[in-house]
Amino acid sequence: HGTNTFKWLADAAAYRYVRQTKHTLPRSSSLVPRDVYNADCPFFHPDDKIKDHVDDGSSITVELYTELPLDDYGIPKLSHWATIAFRHSEQERRQKCIDEKKQEVNDFNDNRERERRERQIEIERPKISEMRKILADQLISDAEIERTVNEEWAQIKDSGVLGHIVPDESQQEEIRSFLHQKFLELSDLFKFYSAVNSGGGTHTLEFIELNKFLTETSILGEEHSSAILRIFIDSHISAKKSKVKPSIHTEIQRHEFFVALIMISIFRYISIPKKEIARLKRQGQHVSAELRNVPTAPGALELVFNTNLKPVLAKMPAGSKMRNAIASKEVLLLFHDNLDALRACFDSFKDSESKDGLIRLNEFSSF
Repeated sequence: HGTNTFKWLADAAAYRYVRQTKHTLPRSSSLVPRDVYNADCPFFHPDDKIKDHVDDGSSITVELYTELPLDDYGIPKLSHWATIAFRHSEQERRQKCIDEKKQEVNDFNDNRERERRERQIEIERPKISEMRKILADQLISDAEIERTVNEEWAQIKDSGVLGHIVPDESQQEEIRSFLHQKFLELSDLFKFYSAVNSGGGTHTLEFIELNKFLTETSILGEEHSSAILRIFIDSHISAKKSKVKPSIHTEIQRHEFFVALIMISIFRYISIPKKEIARLKRQGQHVSAELRNVPTAPGALELVFNTNLKPVLAKMPAGSKMRNAIASKEVLLLFHDNLDALRACFDSFKDSESKDGLIRLNEFSSF
């Protein structure tokens, strides 16, 4: 009835094999069980009951030693399964073997589940393609990022501002590469802070919103208010083509926010340290090697991102991690399988008199 253990099964298999092949086995044969497994499980614990793991009629493989391998001291070198089954006195070694075999089972099950999901995704590929079309505005492709970065970088270059603050063209290219690499994260920050003081709009950034951004990321403080205002004004590169004079009351667009971020990084990690170095030299004081190690403009930008922006991005309710999750095949398939229910949920919170089929902030808050 399967109430015996896998160790009993292995010993029974060895005994039966001996009886069937006793005339053909060499006299030196030692038929000790080496491993017990089947196609659905790479390890059955010797002390576990058979009925707890397999059904009636299941196939189980029992491997046997025909000759025990010996170490340099003539001691048998047993497999993990045999060590667990027969060497109860070696508790530490036995427990280590149990842990390793359990991890093998976990890895086996994880791989099987991954393969199952991959097969399922392949079967359901048309559903995933349909969801990609429905969510096209939310699923930003690498090609779209490349196109957008190139367009906004061209606006920055054409303004002439970049050549003034970063004359070295190789450093300019490093900055462009960095903006491309971190485009989604920096865009998330721009949208998040541009919605702070403008009725939820996410296309332009006001001076008060830039101040909040710099305060919450701890890049610059109130003691640098005049420098912040100057950077805000100087970052209005698109305003030069219009008749609107930049002021504390005007707003900047995303590519101008990138310009401001470059200026802020240079001010925070290049200009301020250089002023401190000059002050110490005038006073005849020692300048530490750490203070003398002033970064380049691209290095300053990377420092701002890693030191000041990353911690804020990690706490934001939305971002690249969430976007990547939404774009995953598993989530897209989940959405498709529940599309009618999701639509019904959306419609239940949408204003019945809405002409554009959209929900507003108050409706989303109710949801």
